[in-house]
Amino acid sequence: MDLAYRLKWRRKQLGLTQAQLAEQSSTTQQLIQQLETRKVLTTGKLLQFAEALGVRPQWLESGEAPMTESITPDEREMLEAYRTMNKEEQDAYRLLLRSRRKERIIVIEQPPIPAANLVEDQRRTA
Repeated sequence: MDLAYRLKWRRKQLGLTQAQLAEQSSTTQQLIQQLETRKVLTTGKLLQFAEALGVRPQWLESGEAPMTESITPDEREMLEAYRTMNKEEQDAYRLLLRSRRKERIIVIEQPPIPAANLVEDQRRTA
């Protein structure tokens, strides 16, 4: 199994045409056709193809397992939803996720409240 086989197999598994894969990977349908028919044996667009196909670049290039990173069904659902968004929606979603991650880091970095202070605070409010 070589690059041509893996590229075509994964594209078909996802139900993509060569034109759709070309659009998703910012390349041409002609390059995909040449790769799949072994007229071209390698490409500098491997990362773009791997991302569009949802596989690891190492797997696409050499067959090195695993084919994909293991993700949960929830993560897969989020990824599929993200892929259906237009660029503006994707940008907004990424900003939201980054801000949430920063909020979690700030909360985690706050020093814990000593237990004695908690007991004292409870007495005052009671």
